[in-house]
Amino acid sequence: MPLNGKQTEAAGMASPRRSKAVALGLILGLPALLFAAAAYRAVQLAGEGPVPVEMRDLDCDGRVSRMEWLRGGLDYDRRDEGQGCTAIFHIKTGRAVVYRCATAPRCRTARQWQPR
Repeated sequence: MPLNGKQTEAAGMASPRRSKAVALGLILGLPALLFAAAAYRAVQLAGEGPVPVEMRDLDCDGRVSRMEWLRGGLDYDRRDEGQGCTAIFHIKTGRAVVYRCATAPRCRTARQWQPR
């Protein structure tokens, strides 16, 4: 004789619906939790990155977007280019993306850069 939901709970067994819900919760919840932990750590590392926040404007438009802030902290570093200029370069390729100078124009993309 098949047992109904109340009889299976009384017998100490989980109902089939409940066990499916628990399994579904684990299958969907665990990866979401791991993704959230990785995103939290990425934001933490970007905040501690080598490029200061005021230098993370990677397209010289005068404002730092969320992606520029994140990528500026994770993917880029800075080096002195002489003559009062600092290059923001991609760590993997070593190519400069933005040049920041003490004199005008203060921000130049790599395409606009003309060494003096």
